[in-house]
Amino acid sequence: MYNSYLILYGSIALSLLIGILIIFINYKREHRQEYKDKIYKEYLEEARAKYSEEYKDDIEKLNELRASIAQITQNLNDSHQIAQKLDSAIAEKTKLNNNLIAKQKADTDQYMEMYRAREKERILREVHEWEASAQEAADFRSELAKASFASKQEVLQGEIDKLCIELSNFQAKRDAINEEILRSRAVEEQQEFYRIQIPDASKADLQILAEIRPRLSKLDNLDNLIYSNYINKPVKEMTKRVLAGRDPSGIYKVTNIKTNEIYIGKSVTCATRWSNHCKSAYNLTGVADSMFQRALKRYGIDAFTWELLEEVPKDKLTEREHYYINFYNTTKYGYNMREG
Repeated sequence: MYNSYLILYGSIALSLLIGILIIFINYKREHRQEYKDKIYKEYLEEARAKYSEEYKDDIEKLNELRASIAQITQNLNDSHQIAQKLDSAIAEKTKLNNNLIAKQKADTDQYMEMYRAREKERILREVHEWEASAQEAADFRSELAKASFASKQEVLQGEIDKLCIELSNFQAKRDAINEEILRSRAVEEQQEFYRIQIPDASKADLQILAEIRPRLSKLDNLDNLIYSNYINKPVKEMTKRVLAGRDPSGIYKVTNIKTNEIYIGKSVTCATRWSNHCKSAYNLTGVADSMFQRALKRYGIDAFTWELLEEVPKDKLTEREHYYINFYNTTKYGYNMREG
């Protein structure tokens, strides 16, 4: 019996001990967790304080940026609301303007119809008045024309004759221009035919003679030697070729192929005259000094084409020379010093 009580009391004591032990363990566990939480909280506070101190400027900038973003967002929202209000206002204005335009168009169409009707009436009235006055003027002119027809017919006939003469002169000038175009084209295409052709070997000799010329005292002998040995034959060949072996009376044209300047001359013996021009270019007896002669010396006689423009009798030479000088305007754009 006693042992049973003893075992019972022992079991109860053991149970109480285990319960107290469990309570103590739970208490220690809770106390340890609170301690851990306190330590973690203190560490967290310390980390926050340290982080706040190290990144204070960045945090301030970040806060400012957040404030700016918030302000921009607010501005965008305000702008969106304003835009919506403007769209509504524009729609209302557009609707109002369309109504006004439609009304103005209707008023304008009505006014234009009234204006057209008035203008049509005015124009018809003026037309009737003009027809009446025109008929009156026509009757007057008819009577006047009958009275002055004879005298006017004579005047008109004179004007017609004058126009016919001018037309004939124009046609003659046109034909002359066409002939000149064809002649110039033929001379250009056959340039060597109309030029004095001095061989290259002769040109080389003439260059040497020109270099020693300043050293000589008797230049007449040198000029005669040059012309007779180097120039005379090419000149004769050119005149014979161009003039078909004749020495006609007429008007001739000499053209500088480098500058296109022209000289118009006249002679009763063109072949002889051309030879004299060439002799004068080499300081021999020929023709008087002139701008054309100086050009021959400067450019060389082989730098010109020679052609006969027209065979003319002696008594018509001056007249035709004057015509061709004016036709080519050689006193201004050529070598002629006067109009013939």
